[in-house]
Amino acid sequence: MSEVGGGHGTARTVIVTGPVHDLDPWVGAAESVGWTALARPLLEIQATGIDIVDLIDGLPDWICITSTSALAALDHAVQRMPELLTARFSCVGERTQERAKALGFKPALPASRDANAMAALLIDSLDGAARVLWPHGSRSSWLGDELESAGHSVLAPIVYQTQPVNDHEALAGSGSAHAILLASPSGVRAYVDKIQAGVAPIPVILAIGQTTARALDEHASMFENVRVLGKPTPASFAALLGELESTDHDS
Repeated sequence: MSEVGGGHGTARTVIVTGPVHDLDPWVGAAESVGWTALARPLLEIQATGIDIVDLIDGLPDWICITSTSALAALDHAVQRMPELLTARFSCVGERTQERAKALGFKPALPASRDANAMAALLIDSLDGAARVLWPHGSRSSWLGDELESAGHSVLAPIVYQTQPVNDHEALAGSGSAHAILLASPSGVRAYVDKIQAGVAPIPVILAIGQTTARALDEHASMFENVRVLGKPTPASFAALLGELESTDHDS
């Protein structure tokens, strides 16, 4: 995992806490625009060992993925039940979609920017009552609730657990940081816990998407300067850091 700075003594520092499964591209994106980037995950992912195929009663109409962390369980399911690749597929995030394609899935919809956008797109696209398979993590239920409220049947196995990193050094080096990237509501909760435990707040909060931004809204009194990435991609992260640098110089 990369932890190399931008190479300039005056480089501003950003703490990269997620996405947990793949920090390096985000660290590299920050460094490409002259920032010092420190990889400091606040969460860790543990597979639950649930076998999706044992839960399935026939082929679902749709498979939805809201995190790359669910792909390992889905890949295992495909090995046992290859016909899952024929189900219509939708996911959050372009990088997740590319990895799903590598497993053999053929997305029926463009990648959504977050779970909220996915729910709206699916509800608009589904004909009649659909059976949806949504393997997901232990701290999310929103997508399933939305689809069920719209009249669809959702099988939502929890295929991974999200746990906060208990290491006291999880935010080492953050004292002089100018910004921090948070990549999920779980990450927001973990960061709030760190602040309440005495970690000094970082001035600028960068939310990877609207779902994370909404989680930050619940703690609005703690965070005065929240910016949201245009897209949940390293390139958009770099662009926003460049804007922050430019704004700082202009002021």
